Order: sequence, then C-alpha cells, then structure tokens
Amino acid sequence: MDSICKEFDRVRKRQKVAYNSLSTLLKDAIDAVQNAQNDWKPDVMASTAENLKTMTTSAMKAQKEYGGTISKLSKAVDKVFNSDIMKANRQDFCKGNEPVLERTVVDHLSQSGDINIAENLLKESMSDITINKREVYVELQELLKALNEKDVLPSITWCVRNRDKLKAIGSNLEFKLRSLQFINLLQSASRSASLKYAQDHFVIFGQSHIKEIQRLMSCFLFRNNLESSTYADLVDPVRWFEVHELLVKDCSRISDMPVETPLEVCINSGCIALPKLLKVATILQNKDTKGLLTSSDELPVEVNLGTKRLYHSVFACAVSRETATKTNPPMRLPCGHAICSDSIRKIAKGPRRKFKCTYCPSEQTIADARQIYF
Repeated sequence: MDSICKEFDRVRKRQKVAYNSLSTLLKDAIDAVQNAQNDWKPDVMASTAENLKTMTTSAMKAQKEYGGTISKLSKAVDKVFNSDIMKANRQDFCKGNEPVLERTVVDHLSQSGDINIAENLLKESMSDITINKREVYVELQELLKALNEKDVLPSITWCVRNRDKLKAIGSNLEFKLRSLQFINLLQSASRSASLKYAQDHFVIFGQSHIKEIQRLMSCFLFRNNLESSTYADLVDPVRWFEVHELLVKDCSRISDMPVETPLEVCINSGCIALPKLLKVATILQNKDTKGLLTSSDELPVEVNLGTKRLYHSVFACAVSRETATKTNPPMRLPCGHAICSDSIRKIAKGPRRKFKCTYCPSEQTIADARQIYF
C-alpha cells in the first residue's frame, strides 16, 4: 500500500503542474489568436502559427508526463492487488453453514437500517429465521430516516430517553445533535430563539464540552456568513454523516448488539488478510501442500488484524510452539508457569512421575497442573 500511496502523491502533484501549465498555454493561445485577428499581415499570421505550434508541443509534453505518472500508478495497483483471488477461496466454506450465512446477512441489513430489505429477503427465501430485536431496528430506521431529512428532533428525544445508558458508555451523541439543531436555528430563526435554545439545552454539557460551546456561541458574530468564516466546519455536511454513524454505533452498544456487524468483520478482516493469503497460495501451488490453505480450519500463517479485532486471548506453548486448542489446553503449574497439556504429558512420561518445569527447577506431577480458561 505504501507504494500505491507514493505513486498517488506523484500523480496528484503532476496533475496540479499539468493543470497550471495547460491553463497558461491555453490562455496564451487564445490571446495569440485574438491578436492575430486584429492584424492579418502575413508575417503576423506566420508568427502566430509558429507560436501555436510551440504551445501545442509544450501541451503534449505536459500531458505525456502526466500520463506517465498515471501509468506508474496503474502498475503499482496491479502489483499490489492481484485480481486472481480465487486461489485463496474455499469453495465449500458455505457447506453446512447456510443458516449462519443467512443470519449474518439479515443481521447486517437490519442493523444498517435496511430492515425492510431484510424482511423481504426472509420472505422470498422462505427462511424460518426471525429478526432479533426487531423493535430496536425499526426505531433505529425511523431515526435514521429523520436524520436524512435533516430532522434531529426524533433522535434528540431518543437520546433524552436513554440519557443514563448513553452516559454510561461515554457517548456525546446528544451534544452533537443539539449542536446541529442550534446551527439550524441560528441560520433559519432569530437570534433570540437560538440563544434561548442554547441556554435551555447546553447547560448540562458545560463541564464536558465547554470549548465546543464557546465556538458555537461565537457563531452569533458570523451568523450571515458561517460558510466563509473560521467556523465553517460547524456547517460542514460531513457532520450529518458523523452523527448518522454515531447513532448506529451508540444504539447498538446500549442494545447489547455488536457495534460492527459480523458481515462487516468478515469483509474487513478478509480484505486485510487477502494479500498474505494470496502470497501463501502462490507459494503452495508449487509444493505438495496445495490443500493446506483450503482444507484446514486454521490458517497456515498468522494474520495480524490489528488491536481493534482482538476478541479472545491466544496461548502459544513455549515448548511445542503450537497454539493451544480445546483438546490441548494451556495448563498452569504450581510454580506459576504455563505450558500446553500435550507438552506436560510428553515431559512427565507418566501420570505419577515428577517432572521439572521447563522454566524453573520446580518439580511437580501431572495432577498438580490446572487448566487455564481465557
């Protein structure tokens, strides 16, 4: 990805250079033609034609250089993103898991505010799956619809009703909604109405959002030209998209639903893991281990999905270098050190024989070890 970013930066810089160069050449060409129209002398016309020819050559050179950077960007993209992703595909991954896949898609549609599509999907597929927490999804869809119409009042009412729950998760959704409503009043209503709204509703946010409130109050000075003032970010349309996403996130959290749907997790994780899996698949093609990537329940390589997607602890035995499983769980020894169950049995060579810890001189038997649960 770094190579793509570098090439993209070059394209962006070259585009600016080409634009400025071509704009100047085009302006000069227009001026030359207009001047020549006022003087039809042969030598003037010949000079103008020569100048236009030179300008055309310069324009073609600038365009060629710009095209070269685009070509390099295209090659960098092709090098990083391999279009043949079927090498890392498991064609049988859905076999026996159709209900799980249906549930994943339905939950994603419902939580994203498309509950009508989810219901139609279940109806047309004649599935016996039911939508969990339907009333939550229906209310969320109504709130999102109102937000799309620039109406924040239903969402504010919902925040007031769930204020304690939102406070418990550290949400600032209500303040963001109040801020949007204040800006709407400032631009469409009187100063007095906007000031009264601020006095009535910003008091409870005084300690936690004092700097933001000060900026909002300063907007009174630029009421008629907020878009061109230093407070233009407060009327940026992107704020509506941010509130839209925050509403979905906070509604999910206080309703005991995942903030990121399982389908989003699968797609995002797959995009992160795909380059490494394709590289492994290419290596395994020339070896006698072609089925390793698609026949096992575990990946043959470790894929780092980032700290955001750490859902459970993983224990790797220091003796066998293998990851612990349900059949080979981690065991805690009396000395405090931990290794996997299979490693303990191999070291002990018997249920009653004492063995030394691999970390320290402490001796114990298999019966002394206790399973660790993460």
